[in-house]
Amino acid sequence: MVRTDLKEPLLDHRFDDAPKTNAVFHLMDQHVELGHGFVPCLIESEPVSQSMSFGDFQAAVNNYSRIFQDNGICKDDKVLVLLKTGKVFHQTLLAIIRLGAIAVVCDHETACVTQIAEKEQIKIIVTDYTLRRLIEVNRLTTLQQVMFTEHMNQLTQTNQALDVVG
Repeated sequence: MVRTDLKEPLLDHRFDDAPKTNAVFHLMDQHVELGHGFVPCLIESEPVSQSMSFGDFQAAVNNYSRIFQDNGICKDDKVLVLLKTGKVFHQTLLAIIRLGAIAVVCDHETACVTQIAEKEQIKIIVTDYTLRRLIEVNRLTTLQQVMFTEHMNQLTQTNQALDVVG
């Protein structure tokens, strides 16, 4: 069972013009509201071909949004996304956008992550263990936290396990 008991509404209900201008609403939420939650919205071919429905993807994005929100990410915060392209990258990107924060996306193969993070005054970096070596944390004056997707996935699984009705 996926967590749906969010403590407070996410971005869609925080701004006067939302959901009209929220990209996540138009890309995902609207499909679920129209009864198309079962329709595949994402197919990941590597390492194994698997698809994810709009409903499941929405739940995953909501869980990431809650984790980001619980860790202090707010509207207009700059969050550097240093991840390889895939399901987790897309979940992360939409979760940041849902909160009204600004996703600063770095190409992990060519980016000078530390320079970009310092220039953009990044508050939080979202990455995984394989890419953490690219970040020189001690040089970043505005950085408050580095979040690892492996930990976020563990939190999501723990939250889902707590919500299972016995």
